[in-house]
Amino acid sequence: MKKKIQSDMRGYYMPLVAHILLLLFTLGVWQIIFVIRVSRLAARAKNMRSYNPVKEILLALFVPYYSYVWMYKTAGRIDAVARQSGVLSDIRRTAFIFYFFFPIVSYAIMQNAINRIATRSDEAVRAMEEKRKRDAVPPDPDALLEVREVRKAFGSNQVLKGVGFKLGRGEVLSILGSSGGGKS
Repeated sequence: MKKKIQSDMRGYYMPLVAHILLLLFTLGVWQIIFVIRVSRLAARAKNMRSYNPVKEILLALFVPYYSYVWMYKTAGRIDAVARQSGVLSDIRRTAFIFYFFFPIVSYAIMQNAINRIATRSDEAVRAMEEKRKRDAVPPDPDALLEVREVRKAFGSNQVLKGVGFKLGRGEVLSILGSSGGGKS
């Protein structure tokens, strides 16, 4: 059965068996290529701390033990890209733990998640967009300012989730909270 690959993910899809064989028999060359490809994909994650793929690639390749940090950060970003695409994914901890003992398994876990993102069905994406439209509430004509579903995260720490308010003419609004609580 031939899988349909989304156009924005063409450069990232690879059959899992071919990926594992390349990792085993290219003496580390495919690993370097994989780190480059995945770092570029990880930079697509929205609502996360800035990510410079070139810096991450250089650190992962030349700084001892930074590859562990790269694995953890990048697996989390792949999860974020998957969520943006409407695909369920939670590979960060699994990939990180396997990286200590069997790095090849971590790379396979990451590639499998990437393949699931790349082959997500158009129907699933359409269904997600239709649900978003169906759940949308029309704006309140009496509100001078209306804010809905505000979300903010710093890495994996989500400080705001679905916050909203309406401000009418002549009303005063004050936002209170602790330092670092997401007021600004």
